[in-house]
Amino acid sequence: TGRLYCSTRTREIFGVGRDETVDVEVYQSRIHPDDRAATLGAYEAALTTGGDFTVEHRTVAPDGRVRWLLGHGRVIVEGGEPRMVLGTALEITERKQAEETRALLLGELNHRVKNDFQIVSGLLQMQARRAEDPDVREELEKALRRIDGIARAHQNLYADQGGAEVEMSDYLGAVCRHLSDGMFEDLAARLAWRVEPFSLPRERAVAVGLIVNELVTNAVKHAFGDGRPGLVEV
Repeated sequence: TGRLYCSTRTREIFGVGRDETVDVEVYQSRIHPDDRAATLGAYEAALTTGGDFTVEHRTVAPDGRVRWLLGHGRVIVEGGEPRMVLGTALEITERKQAEETRALLLGELNHRVKNDFQIVSGLLQMQARRAEDPDVREELEKALRRIDGIARAHQNLYADQGGAEVEMSDYLGAVCRHLSDGMFEDLAARLAWRVEPFSLPRERAVAVGLIVNELVTNAVKHAFGDGRPGLVEV
């Protein structure tokens, strides 16, 4: 029928007055223009097939206030036709703001750490050029290669992946290649990896990359410090 029934809190979230008539057009008009297509697409897909849908989107009230919502909906089908949609709207504005703050801090941390790696790499290069003893020069060059490998792995961990989802086979493959080049080149041990194609939210992908980086580094440090051969598998 196109009729909507909303709680007082839902009306507040969408910027609709207590006595204001609410229909589908009003609901759609309050969805942020940048989120409207994806939000209505999720709704239409569930309406066609029946079942549940979940979507995050922003709303824009008449006074210009923007809120983030997590919407859950269920399409009730009777006799093969959609009859009713039940849904909830949970405001997640504070969570989204916290995520944006974390992203800014992560970017700043990445910038600072990159600078530190560049300073250490430059110092090692300078010392290697000045070293007269070939053995000392070789050890400094080995250390430089390892630092460069760790720096590349770090860059992969924090690089902008161009979206909310990260393809993990490419991402972890790059992390492992950099670890292999930077840490295993002078070892009898070797690193092998196999990652199935799947995607994770960017925040979780970074966490997984950090865990892999830490575990592989610990394996090199504690299991193969005496030069014995072996295999580290990811």
